[in-house]
Amino acid sequence: MDKYKLPPNDPRFESRSWVDWQVEMFEDLYVRRETIKAQMAEGTADNTKATKALQAIEAVLGIGSGADDTLVDRWEKDLEEGRVPDLNAEG
Repeated sequence: MDKYKLPPNDPRFESRSWVDWQVEMFEDLYVRRETIKAQMAEGTADNTKATKALQAIEAVLGIGSGADDTLVDRWEKDLEEGRVPDLNAEG
């Protein structure tokens, strides 16, 4: 992901808009997240490193346990366990 660390005067950086770079970064993170999850499911990943990487990616994407939103986390857990979440609950 070094391509996102280009200096602002680099011609490669200037060739695209800031929004284009942001969209590409989020797409790359989403693909990386899916790859890590697949490797964990297959048992081909170091679970400690993979879990840390997954949490960091999800925090940036604003999803999963890395997002630090306890209310949404409770809703997600309820859904995973087959319960209807209490959407009227407060954080």
